[in-house]
Amino acid sequence: MNKTVTVWDVLLHSEKWSQEVGSAIRDLDISSDSTKIVTGKNDGTITVWNAGNGSELRTFSFTNEVHSVAFDPQQNRFAAGCKNGAFQLWSAMNDWVITNGE
Repeated sequence: MNKTVTVWDVLLHSEKWSQEVGSAIRDLDISSDSTKIVTGKNDGTITVWNAGNGSELRTFSFTNEVHSVAFDPQQNRFAAGCKNGAFQLWSAMNDWVITNGE
């Protein structure tokens, strides 16, 4: 599994930025306006990135290996699901867990 997030400029055919993340990335999603990327990793870490420059906007911890992440269409929330079937709905604007479930 890959441990690097890389964003490419498809018009210029060149790499915009690349970030080593330490643990294998299981899933990622791009916000509908293409300004943010969310990644879920094997170590239970969820990171929201600035898609333009690669800066880390927020980092969240989950209880288990993250297997899936997805932004909502309005981009102010995202969902994460983990290996044991648990899921959480997070606010992308702050560190609030909106809901937990299994």
